[in-house]
Amino acid sequence: MDRRCKVVLLCGLPGAGKSSLVKKIRAPQVSIIEYDNIEDDLNHLCVEAWRQARRLALEKLNEFIQTCNIVILDDNFYLKSMRKQIYQVCQQQQSQRRVLFGVVYVDTPLDACIIRNHKRHRPVPDDTIRKMSRRLEAPPSGEPWEKSVLRIDGCDSI
Repeated sequence: MDRRCKVVLLCGLPGAGKSSLVKKIRAPQVSIIEYDNIEDDLNHLCVEAWRQARRLALEKLNEFIQTCNIVILDDNFYLKSMRKQIYQVCQQQQSQRRVLFGVVYVDTPLDACIIRNHKRHRPVPDDTIRKMSRRLEAPPSGEPWEKSVLRIDGCDSI
């Protein structure tokens, strides 16, 4: 078994095209953690469901790091602290298995995100996307832990 696990975060605003990208790269050797699906499985929309989804995603990540070669996390990760939390989980697993960490930033203009968002099965309120856009801490953040970043133009690539 390969002793390395590659953990890749998909980062970008709601409607940027992250989940569409995931659909294009599904493969048997790739394990995917989709935060939206975890929240949907909880079957209720509230802050506590959001928190619980994140806890479940971290549990799944810890499990996948031990058993999978490639793990993709599909969420917005619009704040540096959200990405750092995943990086820290990867670092904690280093004694068990070598974990490589990277970010794919799907950079899509706000207007395009809002239009695409309206086509989703569970749209995010427009005001929420606008607030996220204003607070977005786009990678790379300049932090040494966030040096492996691939920026994709979400309008051209998805």
